[in-house]
Amino acid sequence: MQIEIREKNGGLIYKGGHKNLKDAIKKCRKEKVNLSGASLEEADLVGVDFRSEYLMSANLKGADLKGAFLYNADLERASLECADFRGASLQNVNFKCANLEWADFKGANCFEANLKDASLKGADLRASNLVGANLEGADLSGARLEGADLRGANFIYTNLAGADLRGANLKYAELRSAKLEGANFEGADLEGAKLPASLKGANFGQTEKTNK
Repeated sequence: MQIEIREKNGGLIYKGGHKNLKDAIKKCRKEKVNLSGASLEEADLVGVDFRSEYLMSANLKGADLKGAFLYNADLERASLECADFRGASLQNVNFKCANLEWADFKGANCFEANLKDASLKGADLRASNLVGANLEGADLSGARLEGADLRGANFIYTNLAGADLRGANLKYAELRSAKLEGANFEGADLEGAKLPASLKGANFGQTEKTNK
């Protein structure tokens, strides 16, 4: 069947005969078609190979990207609300200024991902790997980060209001200037973490606070 991939404004990016969208994307990658600005809203992209792909400003709202390979991909300013990244490989992905509100990252590998100034309101990052990730200026209000591996992550000026970080590993994370009101750190590992001067409104339970 004929598969069309269009820009958000309707412009044609690619057209060809394929059995499904994933096959069309394979062809686009082989021919080095630039998918920046592509409209792939609610697309079935399970297990798709987007390694090192340019997807800046693409529309992937509600897309199913479970188990997808996106390491080193560029998704700056992409629309990814409610996208499903469960179990996806997202190492070194550039999500700068992307909209990831209510996205599902459970079990995803986001090692050293760039999430600077991204919106992750209500996102589910439980048990995800965010070691060394850059979350500077990101909005994680109401996000779920229980059991996430956040060692060495950068949370400077990050909004963590109401976020759930119970049992998360925050060893040596940088949290100075982060907004922590209503955040739950009960059972989190904060060894070597750098915390803001004011911890007003945050819940640490029996967790030992450190500011080395």
